[in-house]
Amino acid sequence: MTFSSDGKVRAVMHAFGVRMFEQKRFTLLDSAVHVDFFDRDANHSSVLTSRRAYIDDNTKNMTAYDSVKVLSDSGTLVETDSLLYVNATHKLHSDAFVRITEKSGRITRGHGFESDQDLINYKILLPIIDAPSNAFDNLNGPAPLTAPGHTLGMPPPLPLPPMKDTGADSR
Repeated sequence: MTFSSDGKVRAVMHAFGVRMFEQKRFTLLDSAVHVDFFDRDANHSSVLTSRRAYIDDNTKNMTAYDSVKVLSDSGTLVETDSLLYVNATHKLHSDAFVRITEKSGRITRGHGFESDQDLINYKILLPIIDAPSNAFDNLNGPAPLTAPGHTLGMPPPLPLPPMKDTGADSR
């Protein structure tokens, strides 16, 4: 199956098992889904693999699920359980847990994902930050060197004079 827009091929999909439901206007791919994505200049940009996928034959939107991986030609890898490819915008979306491994080795994890099909501009909606176990030991910064209200080399602040009640309503 080929996905195109403006006369240009944007994606080519292969699958081992394909079941088409013409009256209901959807297609099920039930094994070995492989999608090659192409940029605006028809250059290969990334590849998606999953075990299964569902295609809405009206919109040509595809939901890939079960061990979804998208690998860009630049080396970025996205792994998730389900991913929606929106044919009209050529965007990838997921509400599931995602793990992104960049070519540099940096790993980002979280829930919810949006990206172009080339994996150049992407964001995780709810990122998960891993921190060392001692990262939260001192949340208020370093311990003060002097008593509260004092600064080094300065005398303690003078107390404020008491307020006089004038009986006037302050409202």
